[in-house]
Amino acid sequence: MSRPEAAKVGNDSRLYVSDYGNHRIQIFTLEGEYITSFGSEGGNDGQFRNVTGIALDKYNNIYACDLGNDRIQVFDSSGNFLYEWGTEGAGDGQFENLHGIIVDEDGYIYVADTGNNRIQRFRVLNFGS
Repeated sequence: MSRPEAAKVGNDSRLYVSDYGNHRIQIFTLEGEYITSFGSEGGNDGQFRNVTGIALDKYNNIYACDLGNDRIQVFDSSGNFLYEWGTEGAGDGQFENLHGIIVDEDGYIYVADTGNNRIQRFRVLNFGS
């Protein structure tokens, strides 16, 4: 692991860690045993340029701040890519230097858009399904 930025415990009793320096997310048991990892350096689906904050929804879908690509990527609990949003900029749904993210119990996503000095709020897709 190289410069872990965030860690979250899922309701599946697994620990999800953003591995900033290795451009990936790692998954462990709560006892620290390695399970798997996903991601690599780049700009395609499932690739990162320094993953910072991560969040989990009630289905253990993973929301990852892809700092260098100015986007949020969403994966299932096994690391399969689901969707993404965001581009560089200052408009709605655009980011500059995004770091923190949470998903609340009502299905809203809050993103710390550090470079734009704001918090953006979004709705989780398919939260009730």
